Parts: sequence; structure tokens; C-alpha cells
Amino acid sequence: MPNQLSPRIKTTVQGEGSVVHHDITPYGLCRMCVASYHKYPDLETWCGMLPEGTRLLGHRYVEKITLEVVFIGYLWIYHKNGR
Repeated sequence: MPNQLSPRIKTTVQGEGSVVHHDITPYGLCRMCVASYHKYPDLETWCGMLPEGTRLLGHRYVEKITLEVVFIGYLWIYHKNGR
């Protein structure tokens, strides 16, 4: 199986943020982080962009407020490719 992750880093969905991190651990766990300004990214939108056959194992939301008082919402998705 190729080590090609989809969606790739910098993939953007208008109004739903951009992929800022996507990797695979030595144990085959895929971790993807999506960031969006002023709101949290939509879980259903981003899970819908994962390859067919992907098993969603979990997700979490994290937030950051910058010194300029800008809210950035992060969505971390944990998944495995294949069965």
C-alpha cells in the first residue's frame, strides 16, 4: 500500500479550513489536523474526504486564541486505512 495520505496537507475547503498536519505513526494510525479561523472545522465534511474504506477511530477539537484575539479551531481526526 503506498504511503500517500489523502487529503494532503494544504488541502482547503472554503469555509471549513485547511489540512495543516497529516501523518502515519509506525503502528499505522493516521493523524490529520484541520485548522479553521473563527470556528471549528466540520467533522462530517472532513471525514467525507477520507479515502473509501477508512476506519474512523476518533476525533477531538482543540482551540487557540491568538494575541490578536483571533479564534482558531482545530479538528484532529484519527483513522486507519483499509480494513
